[in-house]
Amino acid sequence: GAQKFNQGLFDRIVAGKGTPHRPQMPDVYVFALLDEDAKSVDPGNFERHWGVFNYDGSPKYALRLAGGKGIVPAKGGRYLSKQWCVLRPDASPTDPAIVGAVGYACQYADCTSLSPGSSCGGLDIRGNVSYAF
Repeated sequence: GAQKFNQGLFDRIVAGKGTPHRPQMPDVYVFALLDEDAKSVDPGNFERHWGVFNYDGSPKYALRLAGGKGIVPAKGGRYLSKQWCVLRPDASPTDPAIVGAVGYACQYADCTSLSPGSSCGGLDIRGNVSYAF
C-alpha cells in the first residue's frame, strides 16, 4: 500500500503533475528518502535498514528522480555478522549486579518478548538474562 502510494506520488512529481484535487505541480521539498512506515522505533543497530536501499545496497523502490533517472544500487553493502551477548557460564543470574544490569537493559530495550506467552516466554533465567543483554 504505502510503497504503491509513494511511487505514484513520485511519478506525479517527476511528471510535473499535481493531484486530482490540486492539478498544479506543487512545490516539493524532500526532507529525507526514508521508508518511515517500515522503520523500527526500538533502540538498536537498525538504522542501516532505513531509507530507500536494502542492507546490501539494492534499491527497495523503483524510484525515478529528476530527469526520469532511476536510483542505482549502492556498492559495497554487506550484512554485519550475527553477534549477541550471553551470560557467562560461571556468572550467577541472581547476582545483584546482573539483576541490576538486566533491569537497565530492559529499561532501554524491548524485553516484552520475555513475557509469559510471548515468543521467548519459555526461556530459563539464564536465557532471559542473555536475551536482555
